[in-house]
Amino acid sequence: MFQLYYYGFACQGVAVRQKQKIKWLETFKAACNADPFFIDKVDYFLSLYSFDSDLIEHFRQTGNSVAGFGGACWCPFVWFDIDRDDLSDALSDAARLVEYLTQTPADSDSDSGLIVPHTESILIFFSGSKGFHVGVPVAVFGDEVKPGKEFPSQYKRAALEIARRAGVEIDKSVYDRQRLFRCPNSKHGKSGLYKIPLSYWEITTALNIDEIRQRAQRPRRLVWTESELDKIDRDAVRYSPAVEPIPGAVQTWAEAQADMFSALPSGIGTGEKEDMGKQSADPAELSPFNPWVGVNRFPDGYEVPRIRRDTLEYIQRGAERGERAVYLYNAVFDCLRCGWNRQAVESLFYDVASQTGLTWTESRKQVEAAFRSIEQEREVYNYAQ
Repeated sequence: MFQLYYYGFACQGVAVRQKQKIKWLETFKAACNADPFFIDKVDYFLSLYSFDSDLIEHFRQTGNSVAGFGGACWCPFVWFDIDRDDLSDALSDAARLVEYLTQTPADSDSDSGLIVPHTESILIFFSGSKGFHVGVPVAVFGDEVKPGKEFPSQYKRAALEIARRAGVEIDKSVYDRQRLFRCPNSKHGKSGLYKIPLSYWEITTALNIDEIRQRAQRPRRLVWTESELDKIDRDAVRYSPAVEPIPGAVQTWAEAQADMFSALPSGIGTGEKEDMGKQSADPAELSPFNPWVGVNRFPDGYEVPRIRRDTLEYIQRGAERGERAVYLYNAVFDCLRCGWNRQAVESLFYDVASQTGLTWTESRKQVEAAFRSIEQEREVYNYAQ
């Protein structure tokens, strides 16, 4: 089944509209192996995910554009993007994350790590500029993790939960369906340094920032190995893919997926549209900025912030083409009226919008429009008082 998801896309520069079709895993491995094709590339990017033949059909219809694509996808690695203004801080956090991934649970008799079985199962890259990319083989999370349209949101929730447990802040914006990731062994246009692989030992113990930058002045090979007998070059980095589920990883993924609302405001409820009309007819009371902030009053006397039924249906089922932007705006606006903050809105609705096929740019436009509208309502209400 998973072998069907071998298509991806690439481009030179993130703003390029037309993308190149690639075979994702073959391309990624060739880049890791410092194939000469990639060494001359500046600011070259690959898709974060791989896709089935629906991507090819979408390319045919759109002239090799990924705009609006909402098809099923997959990724053999769960990626963490650690980006800091001070590279020393990024190095410390990357080391903390990889140490967490490999620690043995206190109540376990096994030598396997909490998430990965050994240090060579982790992919670690210096990004070429201000951060590091850490990859965990998705196979360790168990057989229940499968490709599909919902994969990006599941993937993101697992990554954020792992980072939270490790005590590391990661970039939360890199998980949408059309996301591009800098290609290994390509050159960063601003720094002039390459995105190179690093070993666990190098990032946790051996190298300082200057030494990492020194190594990044040229490409570096990452070699897939299958056993301890495999030989690699002295200056290459060894990678041994983990192919078996790890109990700690399986449990972490399941817990991260258990309740999509767990990190959101606790007073979330639902109500029928007609119930909304049974509030007071007084305009001041209807405003979400009066003392009943975000409260929808129901005949049963239940008075807590509740999102509308159509908002919940959008979260669960998405929206059809032509209605996606409007539904996103209305749902965000509804939740803001109920007192949700920016973190709660962004943690949910960028995922939901991506599943409907909206790009991150289109989604952000609607989310920001809803925030502007709610601010305007607040100003009008305050002025009226």
